[in-house]
Amino acid sequence: MTLPTITALPTAPSRTDPATFAARGDAWVASLATFGTELNALAAAANAGGALSLGRRAISSTDTAIASDSGKVLELTGTFTLSYSACATLGAGWWCIADCRSGTITHDPSSSETIDGLTTGTQYAGFALLVYCDGSALRTIKLRGSRTEVLTGSGNWVAPLGIRVARATTVGGGASGRRDVGTGCGGPAGGTAIRTFACTPGTSYAYVSGAGGTAVSVDSTNGNAGSSSTFDAGGTTITGSGGSAPTGGGNAVALTGGAATSGEINIPGGHGRLTASGGLSMGGDSTH
Repeated sequence: MTLPTITALPTAPSRTDPATFAARGDAWVASLATFGTELNALAAAANAGGALSLGRRAISSTDTAIASDSGKVLELTGTFTLSYSACATLGAGWWCIADCRSGTITHDPSSSETIDGLTTGTQYAGFALLVYCDGSALRTIKLRGSRTEVLTGSGNWVAPLGIRVARATTVGGGASGRRDVGTGCGGPAGGTAIRTFACTPGTSYAYVSGAGGTAVSVDSTNGNAGSSSTFDAGGTTITGSGGSAPTGGGNAVALTGGAATSGEINIPGGHGRLTASGGLSMGGDSTH
């Protein structure tokens, strides 16, 4: 709903300008009747549920956000697409709160228009977004919500709608243990790098999740090193290196944990532990 406007009052009279005082005074007084009428119309529109109010609309299946949803909380439940009327129809200044209670919502602006620069964007359960129109595109501000994603293998993480800051944690793969008769060694842990970075909704950030060292099954066999994990944290690649392979025999073993680089927090992997029990293939000690 578009609220009524108030016409600007004319220039007020001033005793420092006696030549225009009478004319400006008459114009000022004459304008007050119109001012009062417009002010009352504005108050009536606001009290009736205009853009200053928070109405609500529950949506649980494919639907469209329209001009009359301005100022409303859209309570979204389920997995579906929420489309939008054209920005020219919504008008500059239109806004709503998209509150995803469950499921995953795909926001789909009209035609070739965009939301946060995307032709479509994703919102996850637990997130509340302020969606607003600037007259030609839709934009979002995150009001509530957080999400932890565990990434495996390799690929790209895509920042969802409203997310402009993220924190990445990379953990290198732990080495497998060395197997011996009578003694053994747990494999060292991988390093951990943590970094908070600025991100852009819809942008992809590459990652590789390192694997643990392959377990050994033959006595007097060295362990296998873990591989590194990396994440492109907004142009800075953070790395958690894999734990090194235990080698040697008896007490002559390599127990070095993986390094961590380029994080705001870099935690080296814990060393492997010697044990009197044979036939082990275990991860490293990550306690520091």
